[in-house]
This record gives sequence, C-alpha cells and structure tokens, in this order.
Amino acid sequence: MNKIFDSRINSRYLAFLLKQNRKLIVVLSLVFLYLIPLNFYTSNRYMLVSEVASYSYSLEFPFQSAIVILIILSIVIPCILLSFIMNRSKMDTYQTLPIRKRDFFLNHFIEALLVLLIPFVFAWLLGIGVGYIMFPTWFEVGDVFTHLLKVILYTPFFVGLTQFAFINSGRMFDGLLYAGILHITQFFMFGIITTLFNDRLLGLSTYLDSNIASFLSPDISLFNWIGGNFNFMVIVWVVLGIVLHFVNQHLYLNRKIENIDDSAVNPWFVPLVTMIIFGLFISFIYLIFLPYTGFFNSIILPFVFGLISYLIMDGIINRGFHNLYKAIRQYAIISVIAGVVIYGSIFTGFFGLTKQTPELNSFDKVLLVSEHSMLSTEGEFNVSRQDAVGLVNGASRMEDILNVPYLGDFRTYVFESDYDKERILTTHRYIIDHFYSEINPLNYNGYGPVHQSTLNNNVYYYDGSEFYFVYIKDGAIIQRRSYQMFSSYLSNLLRPKD
Repeated sequence: MNKIFDSRINSRYLAFLLKQNRKLIVVLSLVFLYLIPLNFYTSNRYMLVSEVASYSYSLEFPFQSAIVILIILSIVIPCILLSFIMNRSKMDTYQTLPIRKRDFFLNHFIEALLVLLIPFVFAWLLGIGVGYIMFPTWFEVGDVFTHLLKVILYTPFFVGLTQFAFINSGRMFDGLLYAGILHITQFFMFGIITTLFNDRLLGLSTYLDSNIASFLSPDISLFNWIGGNFNFMVIVWVVLGIVLHFVNQHLYLNRKIENIDDSAVNPWFVPLVTMIIFGLFISFIYLIFLPYTGFFNSIILPFVFGLISYLIMDGIINRGFHNLYKAIRQYAIISVIAGVVIYGSIFTGFFGLTKQTPELNSFDKVLLVSEHSMLSTEGEFNVSRQDAVGLVNGASRMEDILNVPYLGDFRTYVFESDYDKERILTTHRYIIDHFYSEINPLNYNGYGPVHQSTLNNNVYYYDGSEFYFVYIKDGAIIQRRSYQMFSSYLSNLLRPKD
C-alpha cells in the first residue's frame, strides 16, 4: 500500500515539475524545430528540383548539429533545474514534502532528462517525416530513428556528469563552471594523447587504436556509434550514465544545507578537479609550444600562459586574489609535474617505446609500405607479393593493416626471406639510432626538422614520403611503425653493402 501511495506522489510531483517547466520545453522545442526539420528543408530543397538527386552531407548536418546543441544544453539545463539546492529557504521548503529524499532526487533527474528529450525527440521525429516526404526513395528512416535511440541512451551520462559537478558545488556559478570544465576535460585528454603520439613521438603516428577517441571522449564515442563504429566503450558510457545517477544520489543525500553558498561544499572536489583540469591544460599547452625552438618559447611562454589562466580561474572560484601566493605555489607544482611527464615521455621515447624493434626470429614476414613513392632498389628484393589479402587476420585492406583512415597511392613490399628481413630490420634500427643521436626529440613534430648538413641526414625532412614498417607473425601484427623520409635515402640504406 505504501508503495502505491509513494508512486502516486512521485508521479504527481514529476507531472508538477514538467508543468512548471512547460515554457522552457516550448522554447527548447522551437530551438530543435529550427535545427532539424526547418534546417533540413532549407538545406536540401534545391535537390527537389535537381535533375539528379543524390546523397548529400546536408542531409546529416541538421541532425548532427542538434546533437551538439543537446550536449551543450545538457550542461546548462540540469544546473538550472537543480538550482534550488543552492538556496537554503527553498531547500527547507522542499524538505517538508512527503517524498523521500532518494525519490525526490530521482524525480529531478528524470525531470532534466524529459525537459531535454521531449523537445529533441519531437523535432527529430518531425525531421524524419520531412526527410521521408522530400526523399521517399532513399531517405533512411530506420537508420535515422536508430540514431535517435543512441542519443537517448547517452543522455543520462551527459546529465549525470553535470549534476555531479553541480551537487559538489556550493554556488550556482561554480556549479555551471565545473560542469563545463568536467565536460571539456575529455577534449584535453584526447588532444594530449593524439598530439603526443601523432606529432611528438617518432614512428608512433599509427600506434594508437582507431577507437582511441571513443575511449577518451563520450561525445566522440556517440558520434562514432552513430557513424557505425560500435565498440566496448559504448556500453561503458551508457552504464556510467546509470552509475553516475546513484553516485549523485548518494552525494545529494549526504549534502548538508549549511554548506550552501560555500565553495568548499565538498572539500576534495574543487582541489581535485582544479588539479586534473589544469594538469591536462598545461600539458596540452606544452605540446602546442614544443615546435618553437628555444627555452623561452617552448618552456617559459607556456608556463606563463598557464599561470595567468590558473590565477584567473582561482580568482573566480575564491571571489578575489586573497589566495594569490597559495595559487602560484599550487600551479607551480601542477606545472612541474605536467612538464616532467610530457618532456620525460618525449625524451625517453615514451619510456623506450619508440626505440623498440622486434627480434629477427620473432616475425615471419615484414611489410614495407611506401606512400606516393617507389624504392629505387625494389628490383634487388625478393618481393613475395604486393597485395594485402590474407597478410593479417581479419584485414582485407591496407588501410586496416596500417591503421589509417585512407591511403592514397602506395606500393607494398612483402618480405619473407631471412636475408631481406634482416636488411629491413637493420635499416629500421638505424633510422631510430640516427634520430636519437643526431636530432633533439623536442624538435620533432611528426615530420621532423630540416637537417641540412648533408643529404643523407634528411631522414625526417617534411617533404619526404611516408613509409610504414609492419612486422607480422602467424597473421598477427607484432609491431607497426611509420616514418617520414626521402625514398632515395631509404633506398640507399636498403641497398646491399659491399
């Protein structure tokens, strides 16, 4: 009987919340109606009178732009709807309601989801209708509807992340600020990892898994899933959305009213978030400034830039600069740690990863793939084959083997004899040794500096071709590396010595 009574109260309270926010729902509906059906029609109406109607990116853009706006709104709207927790008098009033605090928070979580999704779903379905009416023969209704379900599954995570930041803050502005900060942290992580491996570490531009973006960013994971790339992280982000709700529920139940309007409502939250976000921020800044030579340009400038940003952030949080010297000390510690990690990773070749090569007896064939170029010594090799089929288990295209999205003109050399395998391996090791003996790793930017002493030293000249070394054992890749160099230089290295 009590459960029936509770469910009635909760359903009526949720209906009251939605009725209270009906004007907001109307405004959001207008926003999404403009973004999806109206934008779809205006962007594609020219195709109705075209002699040849074909697929266009403008068909996808209205739906994709609406997803981006939904993600942005998922940072703002939950904060607005939960703003009463920053007001003592409102909290005192809400606590007199005959609803358990656990159910009370659940209602407001569902409220945030519905306020966001009702306008979004309505506009999306109307967009599907407009698309089908305009292009009944080739508009993919089923696929677009499936994309909607995918967005709905991710929305609890976006809302939960915002509520997590908001509950741990004592003031409205701080909650909005930290919600935004937590959300953009994913892009700093993605930028650091991809910049480090693609542009700062020798030979590792194809090392990362193609799904790395989905591992680091829920936003990118959602768009990748919509694009047809399903991976384990989809399940992780969806489950995390559910987990976040229960974490937030626990935090809300233990949140003390007397801590309202206190920036330290949760003593561990502000220092931890600040340390993480600025550790990632300064690390990214160091990577951006690395190509500029000189201690001042590559060390001092990013340090000062990060310091100014940190002090501004600290001033906003603490409503002034009365903790100025403490903030400088904190930033110095964060900056030193970030610098040691970034510069240490580059100097050591990510702790020896860039210097690793397989042993001769650990692989049964090696691929040398040359993009836009042909080796002048190719006639001197016993090339067993030049196609990708069957080389690697589960890979039918060279792009799959090299872990690149697209490969233009290329030539593939597959070597299986002990003599040729040894020549390839020896050349590969020489390239690595030459780099670390002749060139400062901090100056490497994916292509490398122009080393102008002699032609033979132009191994990493930016105008060179891309070469890939792929070592294979029993159909599995044991190592894959890529380098920029002149084809003539590589040919000279591979030519048998007298």
